Amino acid sequence: MSPGFTEFDTAVGRCGIAWDDRAITGVWLPGTRRLRESVEPPPRVEEVIDAVVALLEGEGRDLSWVALDMEGIPDFDRRVYEVARTIPAGSTASYGDIAARLGSPNASRDVGRALA
Repeated sequence: MSPGFTEFDTAVGRCGIAWDDRAITGVWLPGTRRLRESVEPPPRVEEVIDAVVALLEGEGRDLSWVALDMEGIPDFDRRVYEVARTIPAGSTASYGDIAARLGSPNASRDVGRALA
């Protein structure tokens, strides 16, 4: 399967998703400028799109099953994303909460930078 990009409609507006043969490589929310040409998504990406659409319609969807491209992501940021992905849909956690879960309670600013 070759890399690709497509746009799709959601309750919050038109979003985009990019992928390669291993994982999802990017997701764009409405208002983000995209300079890629849309292609037909493969079935596994279509499943991700369906889950994102449902989540943005207010359904409590768990997206932790979605493979994300973490190549080139610094170790700390990767650990932040792993914790953030465990937060249930509809719930929140502060940067301080995530830092504490990482065992670094004083790293809330670093968590904020990783999630920016």
